[in-house]
Amino acid sequence: MNATLVALSFLLAGGLSAHGQADSPKEIPDFDVRPKVVIGPDDLTDVDAEHDWKSWLEKNFPDASDSWPKAAAAAFTKAAGEEKWDFVAKGDFDRDGAPTGLLIRTERLPRFGQIIVKKLAVLKWQGGRWTEMLWMADGKVFRRNGKLRRGLSRPSFFGYGISFFVGHPEEKSHPGAVINMYNVNSEGRGLTDGMSFCFMPEKKKYASLEGDGDWETE
Repeated sequence: MNATLVALSFLLAGGLSAHGQADSPKEIPDFDVRPKVVIGPDDLTDVDAEHDWKSWLEKNFPDASDSWPKAAAAAFTKAAGEEKWDFVAKGDFDRDGAPTGLLIRTERLPRFGQIIVKKLAVLKWQGGRWTEMLWMADGKVFRRNGKLRRGLSRPSFFGYGISFFVGHPEEKSHPGAVINMYNVNSEGRGLTDGMSFCFMPEKKKYASLEGDGDWETE
């Protein structure tokens, strides 16, 4: 299952509209606040060799680091660690106004020419320090809100298929971007069903959604 199918299955299961043709958008009410959400073909991107996902992220979540507190800017490099990230974004990714960093490292699988995500981190400035909200590493370590998710941390996993959905600014419960993820093996084949993650400003935590269930933060 590729990232686009995972993302579209999430949109349909979770109640957000899947995009159709550009000239005939589909409207489905969101399951929380239930505004009419119109999703176009530019609101979703896959992290792969076929999509310019870096430009997509920069366009939808432009760099906001000039507005960061000096302490946040000074501490960000240390928080990001010595990892050689392929992409670092400093936009308002969660649309909550707090300094947020999105860091991604990819790997190209030589045999197939496919690009997968090896590491992904979302860091947020909370309480005067950078807090790890999401951490995915090599398919073997997955943490959300600082807690290890054992079901998503297994030796058989190699990396991740990732896609991003832009989110809807008027959605009060989760206005920011949604990260859709599934685990892959060393051949890029999916090993798990897709899951989705987003930040909930009221709870100040990342929530997860699996299948057609509800968002959960614990």
